[in-house]
Amino acid sequence: NTYLSLFFKFNETLTFSNVFFYQMAMNRFLDRRYLNNSMVFFNINKNLRFTVRLTFFYDNEPPPNVKPLDLELV
Repeated sequence: NTYLSLFFKFNETLTFSNVFFYQMAMNRFLDRRYLNNSMVFFNINKNLRFTVRLTFFYDNEPPPNVKPLDLELV
């Protein structure tokens, strides 16, 4: 696995976080997967936070009956 992680605090109210994973099969170079988790945090006050998360998964050679792409927004 290889991954890249980013965390950026714009100000006291807004924060961005991102983790990107890359995985490839050692015996098949073209067989690879990607996973990305992105989050944005909005601090409403000291005790309340609004969070948006986007998850993206892609497998270029998925197992039978499995979709190659999956997106989730929470």
